[in-house]
Amino acid sequence: MILLLDFGNTRLKYFLHGEEGISHTGELEPKAYWKQLQQLQQDYPQLREAVAAAVRGLLSSSLWKKQLQLPLLLVNAAHIALPFTTHYTSLD
Repeated sequence: MILLLDFGNTRLKYFLHGEEGISHTGELEPKAYWKQLQQLQQDYPQLREAVAAAVRGLLSSSLWKKQLQLPLLLVNAAHIALPFTTHYTSLD
């Protein structure tokens, strides 16, 4: 099972993805997300890795390794070239 994280400008969202697709979704509280992520890891011991997209640099791989025991692929979503035009303005 993979933990997918979307660290946006205003909301922190998570998705749990297993063999049958997305099984659970939710939002994390900005001031308590480490504690909530640790709880998710306890509630779902089958989590094996995480992928996080962050537009504001909220995560660092060293902080992640210190807080949780999951391998992390960190994607800087503000710098991804998309094959379509959006009207989204980044804060970077």
